[in-house]
Amino acid sequence: MDKNIYISGFMGTGKSSIGRLLSNKLDRGFIDTDHQIEQSSEMSIDEIFTKLGEPFFRDIEKEVIQELGNQKKLVISLGGGAILNEENQKIFSEGALVFLDTPLTIIKERLSRTSHRPLAKRDDEIDALYEERIATYRQAPYIIDCQSHSPDEICQMIIKKVILDEN
Repeated sequence: MDKNIYISGFMGTGKSSIGRLLSNKLDRGFIDTDHQIEQSSEMSIDEIFTKLGEPFFRDIEKEVIQELGNQKKLVISLGGGAILNEENQKIFSEGALVFLDTPLTIIKERLSRTSHRPLAKRDDEIDALYEERIATYRQAPYIIDCQSHSPDEICQMIIKKVILDEN
């Protein structure tokens, strides 16, 4: 299977960690779109949101995803809001879009340990954002229940679902 594997989910679901581990298991390149954006803009995601705004960030994100969509055999960790853009969704449909389904209680616990999430400053903001996005996340062709599984088990579930589905 040459298609890219796109790892989606809400912030704090472990997209980067799972993506990196999965890329190692499949011997594929790994790209974290947020990290790619930070490198190309020489600013943190938080700085981009603060200084230039979310629309500017989403435009850069869309460009990065379009560039990556032209490549093959990558595991790509997406920013939490990347799935909301229709142009991005078309690109994801050419690969394998995986949603890491993690309960909101676990996400909030993880987010409480970090301060670099521009859209997760308060609990009520997290709740509203999660509710706004969850229906779109659940449209992914591959949904992985991450509630009680180790990163290695999650990768094995992705491999079984995505690779077996393609063969």
